Amino acid sequence: MNMENAAQHPMNQWVRRRPALGIPGKTLAAASGFTAFAAVGGAAAALPEAKNPQAILQPLQALPLADALFGDLTWPRAILIGVVAIPQALTLASVLFRWKPSRVIAVLAGTVLLAWMALGAALYGVGSEVTGIPVMVIFSACALAEIGVALWKPKGKVRRGYARA
Repeated sequence: MNMENAAQHPMNQWVRRRPALGIPGKTLAAASGFTAFAAVGGAAAALPEAKNPQAILQPLQALPLADALFGDLTWPRAILIGVVAIPQALTLASVLFRWKPSRVIAVLAGTVLLAWMALGAALYGVGSEVTGIPVMVIFSACALAEIGVALWKPKGKVRRGYARA
């Protein structure tokens, strides 16, 4: 067998295989997917059906442009989707499609989520009816998990193999 025919032989046809997500990737996808789903659900369902919308809007009246932005729940819903849901959905997409900057996106989205939780605690208080302690704990844990998993680098050699076509 000469060299020209060796490259065309079926046993020598190799293609680059995408590495599996692994435990860190699956953890990151689960945390960001859960947070994005919960943020969209909160904006779409929970905020309009709030038992006491004034409890949500009253602390926001101290902010600049409060009369124009926070007269009803439209802008708080849009801000929740823009600040929390979109970065989390972008993190989920970057992990699932294995984009190169997925770690940076995950760290930024986790940091934004932690800042959102801190802002909610500062505006409403930790144990209020708007930001209950379980909500704060769950979403803060998701944010910390995203940041930790994104910054974690496995020890040893990462296997990136080839598979036959």
